[in-house]
Amino acid sequence: MKNESYGADECDWIFGGGQPCSSTDKSPGKVIFTQAGEHKITLRVWNAVEERTSQQTLRVDAAMTIDFDFTVAINDIAPGTVSIINKSKGGSQYEWTFEGGIPSTSNQQHPGTITFADGGEHKIHLRVFNGSKYEERTKTLTLQPPIQADF
Repeated sequence: MKNESYGADECDWIFGGGQPCSSTDKSPGKVIFTQAGEHKITLRVWNAVEERTSQQTLRVDAAMTIDFDFTVAINDIAPGTVSIINKSKGGSQYEWTFEGGIPSTSNQQHPGTITFADGGEHKIHLRVFNGSKYEERTKTLTLQPPIQADF
């Protein structure tokens, strides 16, 4: 934290949810917030004549990782039923797109099972939001064409 106060002889910091939780140093330096959410920071400064207080709210978002896997039921021949396994952490909103899939989109954290009717490459795209930023990841599923009999 950087103290931009002037005219004060003493100061007192309170870091709601921070480590350390308080300081009397003019510039307390690094404060660590381990929990996501809003944290109130209060600075009280004074001298022999007067006292002033300033308060600000700091928003800390969850650390985010984005990853998913999928497994194809039975075999890789279309039509294929695919189970999606979301391994992402720290997200608050999820936007899935399943190219050629039924359903074609989902906003569920765990979208479950998706059916792909046709063979070929199908892109599975995930976009995750953690409160302040988006991260994205795309993987490709390949299914063989449906079996056919011909002579």
